[in-house]
This record gives sequence, C-alpha cells and structure tokens, in this order.
Amino acid sequence: KYGNELHQSGIGINTKAGESKILEMPTILYDEITKEALETGKNLHICILARIKDTYWDSPLITIDSLKKIIDKKSQSKKIVQKNLTIINDNDISTNNVPVLVRNMTSNTANYDIVVLPDKNSTTSVFDKIEVSMQLSNPILNAWKAGGMKGSNLSYSTANPQVIRLLNTDSKLNNLKLTGSQVDDVLFTCRVLANTAVTQNDTLRFHVAQADENGNYVGGEAFEVRITPRPAMAPTASYKIDNGNYTLTAGNVHENAKYEWYDASNNLVGHGNNISLPIEKFGQYKLRVISNKDGAVSYANI
Repeated sequence: KYGNELHQSGIGINTKAGESKILEMPTILYDEITKEALETGKNLHICILARIKDTYWDSPLITIDSLKKIIDKKSQSKKIVQKNLTIINDNDISTNNVPVLVRNMTSNTANYDIVVLPDKNSTTSVFDKIEVSMQLSNPILNAWKAGGMKGSNLSYSTANPQVIRLLNTDSKLNNLKLTGSQVDDVLFTCRVLANTAVTQNDTLRFHVAQADENGNYVGGEAFEVRITPRPAMAPTASYKIDNGNYTLTAGNVHENAKYEWYDASNNLVGHGNNISLPIEKFGQYKLRVISNKDGAVSYANI
C-alpha cells in the first residue's frame, strides 16, 4: 500500500561545506497505519521516505503518482532516503512470511547481491537465537541460477535450493542476474531457536540489503524480531534396525509439533516422529522439530 505525507519540517541547522550533522525528526504514525497490527499482534511493516528540499512548505500532500516517481529516483539522489522496517512477533506464526522486493533499478540486465548485515546496536549474534530463512520466487531462483548460484554462509538442499537458511549476519546471495526492470519477491521467515529455554523478552535486529555489482546498496529491509519466554524444546533422535531397515525415532518433545528429517546433503527424507530408511542409507541425519504453537524450531542429530 502507498501511504501519504506525514509532515514537513524545517531543518533549522546550519552546516559548513564538508560538514555533516544528524537531524532527528520524531514521527507519529497515523492510527490507521498501526491500529490493526497492534490490536491483532500481527507483524507490522513500515516504509518511510524522506527528502531534503531547498524550499519550505512549497507543495501539497504527495500524490501516489508523485510518490512512485520519488521512489524511482531515490537511488540516484543524495536528497532522498528510505527506511524500511518489519516488526515480527514470535507469537503469530501465521504472518511470519515477510515479502521483500528485489528489483533491477535499470532497464538492462544487471547483477545484484542480497547481503545480510548486523545491527550496529546488537551485542550478541541474533542468529544464535533465531533461525532465518528466505524463499526465492521462481524468477529470483532462475536469476540466481543464471549467475552461478554463488553465495556464502548459506544452507540449502541441492534438490530444493528455493528455500535457503541464512547462517550468520554476513550471509550473502551473490550474482542474481536480473533482467531490465525486473521486480520479484523473496519471502523471509524468522523462527525462535528453542533447544534451550527462552527466559526473558528480547528484541533482535538485523538488516537485509540489496547491493549492485559495484557494492552500492540500492534497497533493503530492517527486521526487528520480538521474542517472548518459552520452555525448551530439546528433541532426541534414536534408531533401531528392523527387517533390514533403519527406524529413526524422535523423542523428548512435549508439545504438538511437526517433524522433518534431513540427510547429510540437507535433502528432506521424511516427515513424522519416526521414519524408515533402507539399511544402505547409513550416515548422518538431522531431525528438525517445528512447534505448532509458535513456529519455534529445534534440532537433533543422529
């Protein structure tokens, strides 16, 4: 949705050539922007656009058409800035698929990266507390394949590279070869890691940026994940041999949950709290348990 102008304000500061100053301008959002999200506890997504102008109070409220033009120009202008923020509440898993646009800002085919960045105020690694994954749309997956499927600090199945787990605040998806003016979604999902108990409320922040082939950031999203206390979900995985098969069994889960089993190549091999595998399929396996209540995840290896 496109919104409208919140307010205009004079800067009221003087700077000499070459100097810089930080101006804070508190913004009160309209009730209708936040009311539904606050009442339902669902995720809240806000984009705020600001621009510096040479004249004061010289224009009416911004129209949708003029707003689109400003957004198109922001990557080429030093007078326009945009901040995007998504707030995720861990108690509403139904809306925990956040779409982020990936966009070619030019009319020609161009390469872009998706880059994860830490928040400057974070004191611990947020990826020790949450699992962050992204699901590429088919066009974005094809753009990544066209660029050689390069990246770092990623985990995905070769059989299904569309869903990618980000492993750290320096994860990168490199060389997305986007056609001229191409725009498509990437869905981000954040889940609490529950192998140990969460004992207090916490707010975790990280950033995802789109960078062009020169390393310039041309877009991005700030994520704020609010987690609340919950007991640990510490599954175990065991096996037995029966009639020439391995039977893998999950245990020590005391809440309603879904079960996924993965092989050493991160390929999904079965669902359910127990599965059967041929005896020749020996090796390392990983159990992933997803809570039905809040979407929290936990792991065990066998």
